[in-house]
Amino acid sequence: MQGKGKYLELACLSDIHLGHSLVSTNDIISRLYKALPSNSETDKLDAIFLAGDVFDKLLFLPDAPVLEIQIWIADLFELCHRHDIVLRVLEGTPSHDRGQGRQFEMIYLTVGYDKEDKFVDFKYVDTLSIEYITSLDIHALYVPDEWDHDPDITWGSVKGLLEEQGLDKVDFAIMHGNFEYHLPEHLKIPSHQSARYLDIVKHYIFIGHFHTHSVYDRIITQGSFDRLGHGEEEAKGHVRVRVSEDGHHDRVEFRINHDATRFVTIDATDMDTAGVINKLKAHDDLPKGSHVRIQCTSDGDVKNAISTLREHFPHYTMKLKVVSDKTTTDSDVTGLTAKYEAVEISSANITALLEEKCIAAGLDANRTEQVKALLKRVQAQ
Repeated sequence: MQGKGKYLELACLSDIHLGHSLVSTNDIISRLYKALPSNSETDKLDAIFLAGDVFDKLLFLPDAPVLEIQIWIADLFELCHRHDIVLRVLEGTPSHDRGQGRQFEMIYLTVGYDKEDKFVDFKYVDTLSIEYITSLDIHALYVPDEWDHDPDITWGSVKGLLEEQGLDKVDFAIMHGNFEYHLPEHLKIPSHQSARYLDIVKHYIFIGHFHTHSVYDRIITQGSFDRLGHGEEEAKGHVRVRVSEDGHHDRVEFRINHDATRFVTIDATDMDTAGVINKLKAHDDLPKGSHVRIQCTSDGDVKNAISTLREHFPHYTMKLKVVSDKTTTDSDVTGLTAKYEAVEISSANITALLEEKCIAAGLDANRTEQVKALLKRVQAQ
């Protein structure tokens, strides 16, 4: 293992979700520039790993975020060239990334970062594989999301790769998916087994997919880079890791994205409209563009006062959550009448449709991923 300095310095980001419907791509990208500036600290980095879900959904060329994303990718390559940083991009959840990581490959070749005078050590990875990164003298294991519906089969393939390359361990693993500890045990969702992977990884496992940052032994869940929905009020950001050969001088640091979009819920079950207005005014720390969910009862006057709240707070996006004895419903405050359109459901689009329903129902990102995992299990039967 070798880096620019005494230790290996790594940065890992995941679940960026460019093209998201609630948080603008422009805002996310502006925060990415802040997270990875061209400065002396960035110059110490040896590698940047993007551990899946760079994209939120399938985007088309005329879509507004596409040009912004392409410019950011080109700037990221320029950053890596200027500071001699290895860049690896892992394919994430198929319903999110949808193979769009190849945008990196296209820009890499078009701008000429494969040439000696502008060279960047870059690779886009969409297959289960082990790579020896010569410049860092490390072996890295890559596990994209949903490589196989059965994690045991994936594990068998990992062991086969180790045997083929004559390895007992790799130095790092970059993964997208879930381990058994990420989910409640009673859900019985097929998951990677943490003990297995810890046994074959010498240093750290970086895993994307779950949006809440956590550290479990040597497994680092970066969490999403930005807040993307209600229920994601916790800190967001990315991870920096300093690695020593013997592990005695390692450092794991969570770099907070202080500009992450705010999603807040105001409990108005025992309040009138004036009370809600006063409570929102008290939230003077909420920046423009924040998302506010008003929770109220079906028999209260707040339910019918959304337009008034919008007039008072036009700089917020508001959502109504009506709680009754029988049901809980979410309603956007746009006041638009929904138009019914028949949708043909197939194996190719059912995951994306289910995800949209989960978001509309107000489920947070982790719950949504649990529902999708259950669907995957049913499809595999």
